[in-house]
Amino acid sequence: MVQERGWAGLKNGPLLRLMREAGVEAFVTTHRNLEYQQNVAAAGFAVVVLVPVTNTHQDLLPLVPALLLALEHSRPGQVTVRVSNFTLHQTARSQCLLAAGERAR
Repeated sequence: MVQERGWAGLKNGPLLRLMREAGVEAFVTTHRNLEYQQNVAAAGFAVVVLVPVTNTHQDLLPLVPALLLALEHSRPGQVTVRVSNFTLHQTARSQCLLAAGERAR
């Protein structure tokens, strides 16, 4: 979306302002320090930070299930989750424990 709208290369502050004005509901980024450098609460939309090993499709694709879960539970004005391989493993573990508990009933 950033590149499609011609916003590539903008500094974070102006970018967040343009996104708010455009009615963005959630922003997915790999910028790990965004929440510490910008006033995310004032942005008015949820921010989900991906923490892949690299920014290649190979490392990003496995994070999609955890990202979708994070977006589902996101709240405007806050960083909801730092989605990483650790998050992915914790999500898978939780799902397995939940499924095991349901089978035990």
